[in-house]
Amino acid sequence: SGAMNAVSGAIREGVKQAIDFDLQLNKLRQVSGDTAGEVSKVGAEVMRLSATLGVYSAGLADTAVTLKQAGMNIREVGVSLDVAAKAALAPNFRDLKQIGEGLVATWAQFGRQADRLGEQMGALNAIA
Repeated sequence: SGAMNAVSGAIREGVKQAIDFDLQLNKLRQVSGDTAGEVSKVGAEVMRLSATLGVYSAGLADTAVTLKQAGMNIREVGVSLDVAAKAALAPNFRDLKQIGEGLVATWAQFGRQADRLGEQMGALNAIA
């Protein structure tokens, strides 16, 4: 009975996470004005990062929405998600929401160059 309850709970949690992920991609499509194909590329990047680094996919998708709302283009969002996923593994950052806000602040403060965000977040992590 306990094993069946555990399996049932795991399935329920998996379905909930899939729905959360899909909702975040829908939000990204709504706020971005980009094509469904471009948004699906971001979704594929989120799934890749989630699978390879073990980072929560719905959290990454939510971070993508935050980054897009800040004015990043879809390519910059993809680059920034890679940085966010790696930063989530660092002990000095609490969660993806904090990381996303830090990426936006860093991006805005230091010349809006997504390609340098990894270096800049690494420096912030070292200082912290």
